[in-house]
Amino acid sequence: MVSMDYSGKNYIVTGGAGGIGGAVVDGIVSGGGHAVIVDINEAGARKYQEKYGEDKVTVAAVDLSNPAEIREKFGALVQKFGQIHGLICVAGIVSTSKFEDVTQAEWDRVVAINLTGVFASIQSVFTNMKEHSYGRIVVVSSVAAQVGGGVSTLALLSAITNTASAAGMSPISTGGSMGLAAYTQIANPTEEERSKLFIQLFAVSIGGVIVIALFGMTGVYGLFM
Repeated sequence: MVSMDYSGKNYIVTGGAGGIGGAVVDGIVSGGGHAVIVDINEAGARKYQEKYGEDKVTVAAVDLSNPAEIREKFGALVQKFGQIHGLICVAGIVSTSKFEDVTQAEWDRVVAINLTGVFASIQSVFTNMKEHSYGRIVVVSSVAAQVGGGVSTLALLSAITNTASAAGMSPISTGGSMGLAAYTQIANPTEEERSKLFIQLFAVSIGGVIVIALFGMTGVYGLFM
């Protein structure tokens, strides 16, 4: 594993009790950082805390389908650590039902965790990052979530290209940063206007990726095969 330097930094990892999230936790700790595991699977998260110690891993049991609980628990974490340097949103669920068989309850739960939960998580740390003029936010998505149950070549390519297009609007991507730089040269906006545009582009990009994943979850790409 390639290790990066995270010394003295605090990173929140949703879904960090195992799988990809667990690997993220391993990487943060190996780089000298402090990993805060936010997961409903408290028992799984505690295993990482036992492995690395409380000085390296903090566990917060949170229902990521509940925005009010997310804001309350994240607020407590911000207060405890003073500064949150990064947020990695890995937690997510996927429906394997066919499009016509997806129930309203199933749809609502997927949206609550994969969309509303991510929004609430980002919003809960954004002000802290802005105050410290530093922060890194990563939202992890699965191709399986984008194309539904069965993954065909067409569905896979459709998911990748559509997601890449939405992600390309982000001001932290190559295309997005070039567009923002070009706008700055042409319009000569104030620092406040530039910051506002940065936030708007970032929000649209993240929202676009998540919405594409949510609709892809229903197997909609398969309708064209």
